[in-house]
Amino acid sequence: MTNKKYLRMADIQTSDILFYDESAKDRCYKLCADRNIDCLPSLDDPRAVYLRDDILSKFRAESLMEDRRVSADANIFDSQVVEKFRRQPLLLVYQGNELSGVVHFTDYNQPQVSAYLYEMFFEYEKTLRALLIRSGLKNVDMVAYFSDKKAKGDHAEFYETKINDYFKFGSQKKLSQFEVFNLTDLIALTNHKRIIKLTDKTKLRSMIMHANESINIQDPGAESFIYDFETFENFFRWCQEMFLDFKRVNNRLTFTF
Repeated sequence: MTNKKYLRMADIQTSDILFYDESAKDRCYKLCADRNIDCLPSLDDPRAVYLRDDILSKFRAESLMEDRRVSADANIFDSQVVEKFRRQPLLLVYQGNELSGVVHFTDYNQPQVSAYLYEMFFEYEKTLRALLIRSGLKNVDMVAYFSDKKAKGDHAEFYETKINDYFKFGSQKKLSQFEVFNLTDLIALTNHKRIIKLTDKTKLRSMIMHANESINIQDPGAESFIYDFETFENFFRWCQEMFLDFKRVNNRLTFTF
C-alpha cells in the first residue's frame, strides 16, 4: 500500500478563524445563515461557543461540547469524523488544548483532498493489477471475460466495442499486463474470477479524475452558499469503501504465492 500518510484535519482546516463578535452580531448571523454554519468560537473563552438560533435570529452562548471538537491529527476519513459532521456542519480543530482552526464539511472540496485521492486511486489500480498477475491471469483472460459477457447478451454491443478496441489499439501497445484496461474492468474481472469481492468505484473515480466537486451546493441559483450534506455523506462512504477495498487487495496480494 502507498506510504503516503493519511490527510489530517489540520491539512484541510481554515486557520484564519472567524470568531463571534458581539459588535458585529448581525453580520455574523447573516454570514453563518448563508453558509449553514451553526456556530462560532468565542473570542475570549476557549471553553465556549456561540450557537446560531434561527428562531431568535441571533447567537446564544453555550459550553463547548466534545462532539464539536476534533483533533488536528485525526484522519479526515475516520468514521467518527462523519458522525460528528452529522450532528453539526462545523467542527473546531484542536492541537492539544489549543484551537488551531475550523473545518466545515465542504472543506472536503479542497484540491489537496482530490490530489490525495488521485494518488490513492493510482496505487489501488497498480496493486490490483499486481494481484491479477499474481493470480495467474493475463490480458487474454480479460478479453475472454468480455467475450463471455457479450455471448450472454449482457450489453453485447458495449463488450463488442471493448473487444474490438483491445485488438485494434491495446494489443499493439508495449505495456505490462492489464495496463490497457480501466479500473472498472479490473474490478469486474477480480470479482468474476472470485479472487476477492470488490465494490464498484466508477462514480468516485470519475469525480476525482474529472476534478468535479465532491460536495454539491443545494441551489446553484440561490444567493446562499448552503451545500447538500447528503452528497458529502455519499462521497465519504465511497472513499471509505475504496480504502477498505485497497486494504483487501493489498492483503490478498501479500498472501498470494
